[in-house]
Amino acid sequence: MDIVKIKIKISDIVNEYLKKYPAMTINAIAKRAGKSEGALRKVLDLENKSAPRPDTVLNFMMVILEKRNLSEVMKDSPEIIREYLGQSFPLHKENKGMDNNCPETEAHMMRDVRAFLLVWLCGTSNGATLNTIKDLLGYMGENKLEELVKVGLITEEKGVYRTKPNLWINPDIVKNYLYAFIDFIKFEEAAKGQNFFSVYSEDVTEEFQKQSVTKMKTLMNEIIEGANNSQNRGPVKMFTAMATDSLSKEKI
Repeated sequence: MDIVKIKIKISDIVNEYLKKYPAMTINAIAKRAGKSEGALRKVLDLENKSAPRPDTVLNFMMVILEKRNLSEVMKDSPEIIREYLGQSFPLHKENKGMDNNCPETEAHMMRDVRAFLLVWLCGTSNGATLNTIKDLLGYMGENKLEELVKVGLITEEKGVYRTKPNLWINPDIVKNYLYAFIDFIKFEEAAKGQNFFSVYSEDVTEEFQKQSVTKMKTLMNEIIEGANNSQNRGPVKMFTAMATDSLSKEKI
Protein backbone atom coordinates (compact mmCIF):
# COMPACT_ATOMS: atom_id res chain seq x y z
CA MET A 1 0.00 0.00 0.00
CA ASP A 2 1.27 3.47 -0.92
CA ILE A 3 1.97 5.24 2.37
CA VAL A 4 2.42 8.63 0.70
CA LYS A 5 -1.02 8.42 -0.92
CA ILE A 6 -2.53 7.54 2.45
CA LYS A 7 -0.88 10.56 4.06
CA ILE A 8 -1.99 12.84 1.23
CA LYS A 9 -5.58 11.66 1.63
CA ILE A 10 -5.47 12.19 5.41
CA SER A 11 -3.97 15.65 4.86
CA ASP A 12 -6.77 16.51 2.41
CA ILE A 13 -9.40 15.34 4.89
CA VAL A 14 -7.87 17.40 7.71
CA ASN A 15 -7.62 20.52 5.51
CA GLU A 16 -11.25 20.17 4.44
CA TYR A 17 -12.25 19.81 8.09
CA LEU A 18 -10.32 22.95 9.05
CA LYS A 19 -11.99 24.89 6.24
CA LYS A 20 -15.39 23.70 7.42
CA TYR A 21 -14.58 24.68 11.00
CA PRO A 22 -12.27 27.76 10.85
CA ALA A 23 -12.08 28.04 14.63
CA MET A 24 -10.66 24.51 14.88
CA THR A 25 -6.89 23.93 15.04
CA ILE A 26 -4.53 20.99 14.59
CA ASN A 27 -3.93 20.99 18.33
CA ALA A 28 -7.66 20.92 19.07
CA ILE A 29 -8.21 17.97 16.73
CA ALA A 30 -5.33 16.12 18.38
CA LYS A 31 -6.71 16.74 21.87
CA ARG A 32 -10.15 15.48 20.90
CA ALA A 33 -8.50 12.38 19.47
CA GLY A 34 -6.54 11.83 22.68
CA LYS A 35 -3.24 12.28 20.85
CA SER A 36 -0.48 14.89 20.85
CA GLU A 37 -0.27 17.64 18.24
CA GLY A 38 3.09 16.16 17.24
CA ALA A 39 1.45 12.82 16.49
CA LEU A 40 -1.00 14.43 14.05
CA ARG A 41 1.68 16.56 12.39
CA LYS A 42 3.79 13.42 11.95
CA VAL A 43 0.90 11.80 10.08
CA LEU A 44 0.53 14.91 7.90
CA ASP A 45 4.28 15.22 7.21
CA LEU A 46 4.75 13.95 3.62
CA GLU A 47 8.54 14.08 4.03
CA ASN A 48 8.23 11.43 6.72
CA LYS A 49 7.97 8.16 4.81
CA SER A 50 7.10 5.99 7.81
CA ALA A 51 3.59 4.53 7.96
CA PRO A 52 1.25 6.31 10.36
CA ARG A 53 0.14 4.33 13.39
CA PRO A 54 -3.25 2.73 12.61
CA ASP A 55 -4.69 3.61 16.03
CA THR A 56 -3.64 7.24 15.49
CA VAL A 57 -5.34 7.35 12.09
CA LEU A 58 -8.46 5.75 13.57
CA ASN A 59 -8.69 8.23 16.45
CA PHE A 60 -8.30 11.23 14.13
CA MET A 61 -10.90 9.88 11.71
CA MET A 62 -13.31 9.34 14.60
CA VAL A 63 -12.99 13.03 15.47
CA ILE A 64 -13.22 14.36 11.93
CA LEU A 65 -16.07 12.08 10.84
CA GLU A 66 -17.74 12.39 14.26
CA LYS A 67 -18.00 8.61 14.61
CA ARG A 68 -17.92 6.48 17.73
CA ASN A 69 -16.01 3.37 16.67
CA LEU A 70 -14.11 1.53 13.95
CA SER A 71 -17.22 0.15 12.27
CA GLU A 72 -18.68 3.61 11.69
CA VAL A 73 -15.34 5.03 10.52
CA MET A 74 -14.93 2.19 8.02
CA LYS A 75 -18.31 2.94 6.49
CA ASP A 76 -17.66 6.63 5.82
CA SER A 77 -13.91 6.77 5.14
CA PRO A 78 -12.38 7.14 1.65
CA GLU A 79 -11.46 3.82 0.07
CA ILE A 80 -7.70 4.14 0.65
CA ILE A 81 -8.23 4.87 4.36
CA ARG A 82 -10.75 2.06 4.63
CA GLU A 83 -8.25 -0.38 3.09
CA TYR A 84 -5.47 0.77 5.42
CA LEU A 85 -7.60 0.38 8.53
CA GLY A 86 -8.94 -2.93 7.24
CA GLN A 87 -5.43 -4.33 6.81
CA SER A 88 -4.36 -2.95 10.18
CA PHE A 89 -7.36 -4.34 12.03
CA PRO A 90 -8.19 -7.64 10.27
CA LEU A 91 -10.45 -8.73 13.13
CA HIS A 92 -12.96 -6.17 11.93
CA LYS A 93 -12.79 -7.40 8.33
CA GLU A 94 -13.42 -10.96 9.46
CA ASN A 95 -16.42 -9.69 11.41
CA LYS A 96 -15.39 -11.42 14.62
CA GLY A 97 -16.76 -8.62 16.76
CA MET A 98 -15.08 -7.25 19.84
CA ASP A 99 -11.70 -8.84 20.41
CA ASN A 100 -8.79 -8.30 22.79
CA ASN A 101 -6.89 -6.06 20.36
CA CYS A 102 -9.85 -4.49 18.54
CA PRO A 103 -9.52 -0.68 18.48
CA GLU A 104 -13.24 -0.36 19.26
CA THR A 105 -12.27 -1.61 22.71
CA GLU A 106 -9.76 1.21 23.06
CA ALA A 107 -12.17 3.79 21.71
CA HIS A 108 -14.76 2.78 24.29
CA MET A 109 -12.27 3.24 27.12
CA MET A 110 -10.91 6.47 25.66
CA ARG A 111 -14.28 8.19 26.05
CA ASP A 112 -14.66 7.68 29.80
CA VAL A 113 -12.05 7.46 32.53
CA ARG A 114 -14.42 5.35 34.67
CA ALA A 115 -14.35 2.62 32.02
CA PHE A 116 -10.55 2.66 32.08
CA LEU A 117 -10.49 2.44 35.89
CA LEU A 118 -13.00 -0.42 35.86
CA VAL A 119 -10.89 -2.41 33.41
CA TRP A 120 -7.91 -1.92 35.73
CA LEU A 121 -9.90 -2.60 38.91
CA CYS A 122 -11.38 -5.85 37.59
CA GLY A 123 -8.10 -6.92 35.97
CA THR A 124 -6.52 -8.30 39.13
CA SER A 125 -6.46 -12.01 39.89
CA ASN A 126 -9.31 -11.71 42.42
CA GLY A 127 -11.43 -9.45 40.22
CA ALA A 128 -13.80 -7.06 42.00
CA THR A 129 -17.21 -7.31 43.62
CA LEU A 130 -20.02 -4.86 43.01
CA ASN A 131 -19.59 -3.47 46.53
CA THR A 132 -15.91 -2.76 45.90
CA ILE A 133 -16.75 -1.00 42.64
CA LYS A 134 -19.43 1.10 44.33
CA ASP A 135 -17.08 2.03 47.18
CA LEU A 136 -14.35 3.22 44.81
CA LEU A 137 -16.29 4.59 41.84
CA GLY A 138 -19.79 5.20 43.15
CA TYR A 139 -23.05 4.49 41.36
CA MET A 140 -21.76 6.12 38.18
CA GLY A 141 -19.11 3.42 38.14
CA GLU A 142 -21.84 0.82 38.52
CA ASN A 143 -23.62 2.21 35.45
CA LYS A 144 -20.42 2.14 33.42
CA LEU A 145 -19.81 -1.44 34.60
CA GLU A 146 -23.09 -2.50 33.00
CA GLU A 147 -21.94 -1.04 29.67
CA LEU A 148 -18.59 -2.87 29.77
CA VAL A 149 -20.31 -6.15 30.62
CA LYS A 150 -22.62 -5.72 27.63
CA VAL A 151 -19.72 -5.26 25.19
CA GLY A 152 -17.76 -8.16 26.70
CA LEU A 153 -14.82 -6.25 28.19
CA ILE A 154 -15.77 -7.40 31.67
CA THR A 155 -17.45 -10.66 32.64
CA GLU A 156 -19.35 -11.61 35.79
CA GLU A 157 -19.32 -14.97 37.56
CA LYS A 158 -20.72 -15.67 41.02
CA GLY A 159 -20.76 -11.98 41.90
CA VAL A 160 -17.16 -11.35 40.86
CA TYR A 161 -16.34 -9.10 37.91
CA ARG A 162 -13.20 -9.75 35.86
CA THR A 163 -11.63 -8.01 32.89
CA LYS A 164 -11.44 -10.05 29.70
CA PRO A 165 -8.12 -12.02 29.72
CA ASN A 166 -5.09 -10.71 27.80
CA LEU A 167 -6.71 -7.36 27.09
CA TRP A 168 -4.13 -5.07 25.47
CA ILE A 169 -4.41 -1.36 26.25
CA ASN A 170 -2.67 1.20 24.07
CA PRO A 171 0.03 2.98 26.16
CA ASP A 172 -1.34 6.32 24.94
CA ILE A 173 -4.57 5.61 26.80
CA VAL A 174 -2.69 4.76 29.98
CA LYS A 175 -0.74 8.01 29.67
CA ASN A 176 -3.90 10.05 29.13
CA TYR A 177 -5.46 8.67 32.29
CA LEU A 178 -2.38 8.56 34.50
CA TYR A 179 -3.86 11.36 36.62
CA ALA A 180 -6.77 9.08 37.46
CA PHE A 181 -4.35 6.58 39.01
CA ILE A 182 -2.54 9.32 40.91
CA ASP A 183 -5.85 10.58 42.27
CA PHE A 184 -6.17 7.31 44.20
CA ILE A 185 -3.01 8.13 46.17
CA LYS A 186 -3.68 9.61 49.58
CA PHE A 187 -0.61 11.69 50.39
CA GLU A 188 -1.38 11.80 54.11
CA GLU A 189 -0.81 8.04 54.20
CA ALA A 190 2.67 8.27 52.64
CA ALA A 191 4.24 9.22 55.96
CA LYS A 192 2.75 6.07 57.48
CA GLY A 193 4.51 3.96 54.86
CA GLN A 194 1.22 2.89 53.28
CA ASN A 195 2.04 4.29 49.87
CA PHE A 196 4.78 6.10 47.99
CA PHE A 197 4.81 9.07 45.65
CA SER A 198 7.82 11.10 44.55
CA VAL A 199 8.76 13.47 41.74
CA TYR A 200 12.34 14.53 41.04
CA SER A 201 14.30 16.30 38.31
CA GLU A 202 18.02 17.00 37.88
CA ASP A 203 20.68 17.55 35.21
CA VAL A 204 22.50 14.28 34.60
CA THR A 205 24.59 12.56 31.95
CA GLU A 206 22.93 10.57 29.19
CA GLU A 207 24.60 7.44 30.56
CA PHE A 208 23.13 7.98 34.04
CA GLN A 209 19.68 8.56 32.58
CA LYS A 210 19.92 5.26 30.69
CA GLN A 211 21.08 3.49 33.86
CA SER A 212 18.06 4.90 35.72
CA VAL A 213 15.72 3.53 33.07
CA THR A 214 17.34 0.09 33.38
CA LYS A 215 17.03 0.13 37.19
CA MET A 216 13.36 1.08 37.03
CA LYS A 217 12.64 -1.68 34.52
CA THR A 218 14.36 -4.17 36.82
CA LEU A 219 12.44 -2.98 39.86
CA MET A 220 9.11 -3.10 38.03
CA ASN A 221 9.81 -6.66 36.89
CA GLU A 222 10.60 -7.63 40.48
CA ILE A 223 7.33 -6.11 41.70
CA ILE A 224 5.36 -7.91 38.98
CA GLU A 225 7.03 -11.24 39.78
CA GLY A 226 6.37 -10.74 43.49
CA ALA A 227 2.73 -9.81 42.94
CA ASN A 228 2.22 -12.94 40.85
CA ASN A 229 3.70 -15.16 43.57
CA SER A 230 0.82 -17.06 45.19
CA GLN A 231 2.33 -16.44 48.65
CA ASN A 232 1.83 -12.70 48.21
CA ARG A 233 -1.77 -12.80 47.01
CA GLY A 234 -4.18 -10.96 49.30
CA PRO A 235 -7.11 -8.54 49.55
CA VAL A 236 -5.16 -5.29 48.96
CA LYS A 237 -5.53 -3.90 45.43
CA MET A 238 -2.09 -2.42 44.81
CA PHE A 239 -1.17 -0.42 41.73
CA THR A 240 2.30 0.68 40.67
CA ALA A 241 3.14 3.28 38.02
CA MET A 242 6.72 4.15 37.10
CA ALA A 243 8.05 6.71 34.69
CA THR A 244 11.32 8.43 33.96
CA ASP A 245 12.31 10.37 30.87
CA SER A 246 14.60 13.11 29.62
CA LEU A 247 13.05 16.44 28.74
CA SER A 248 13.43 17.90 25.28
CA LYS A 249 11.74 20.54 23.16
CA GLU A 250 9.92 17.80 21.20
CA LYS A 251 8.42 16.35 24.37
CA ILE A 252 7.11 19.59 25.90
